[in-house]
Amino acid sequence: KYKRYKLEFGDIMISCTVNFDGNAKTRNSAINAKDLFTYKKDNSKKVTGTRVEETLVKRLKKLSTSRYVNVAYIDEINGKDTFEHAKDYMTGEGYNFDDVALKSERLNGYDLIMICSPVRDITLEELVIIENFLSLGGNRSLMYLAPESYVDMPLLNSLLNNWGISMNT
Repeated sequence: KYKRYKLEFGDIMISCTVNFDGNAKTRNSAINAKDLFTYKKDNSKKVTGTRVEETLVKRLKKLSTSRYVNVAYIDEINGKDTFEHAKDYMTGEGYNFDDVALKSERLNGYDLIMICSPVRDITLEELVIIENFLSLGGNRSLMYLAPESYVDMPLLNSLLNNWGISMNT
């Protein structure tokens, strides 16, 4: 039944059925046994505490929530390696991802635009689209994960500055 999960001894499988607009959808999630405890920091693997209740409650809450956060990942400007790591983590935390080309797709239905370690500056057209999205209000957000080293991107920096984010150079 859970073929896509590779469970090991001690892992926990949670299954939850949620009603989405009258349609029942089953969500599953695996919790690795090592995530249920805290360990001594000397690599001895000695358990120093438990996180069982916290981990189970958080995962059940995420699975039983009737709505995920919809993320528009701006595909053409982002660095792939950093994004894959962030996406793997965030998917388990209740985020749905779509690769979005700002020139061709509308942002209606998205809650968050993700710019992750950009490899190029945004265009003026892309800046306007992102500004319009953020200006509509509600629960709309921009997530920016900066590249490892500073790259001059005047339009992106302008966008970030408009929303109170500045990059140290």
